[in-house]
Amino acid sequence: MTNDELENELLSPVHGKTVPGIGPGAWDSAILAREQERKALNTAIVYRLYTEDAPGLLALISRYFSGATILYGSGLWLGKVEAGAVIEILATSNDLQSIIHLAGDIKVQNHQSSVLVTWAPVSRLDV
Repeated sequence: MTNDELENELLSPVHGKTVPGIGPGAWDSAILAREQERKALNTAIVYRLYTEDAPGLLALISRYFSGATILYGSGLWLGKVEAGAVIEILATSNDLQSIIHLAGDIKVQNHQSSVLVTWAPVSRLDV
């Protein structure tokens, strides 16, 4: 047996070793690739809502979505520093209407002239 043949044999899934670029032995790379392609077709949208931090944000968000991330910081509006929040929600393009309703509710509750909403398509990989 040549060195190359021995190396291939030792790295084969039969021995339960990690296969370079695939993972632990016995993983089927074709199945993994198909699963990632399927997920890639469900391209997610990351929505970001920029607002003033005020009590009740979590309650408003939970009316529309079961998950979100809130990033807190300081903002500047008309020359005045205020507590700010960026709400990040990973959803689909079908959720835009819910995002708009959420932004409207936040605008009313926080007595703001506007709530900035941005969005961008993102690729996702659930590990």
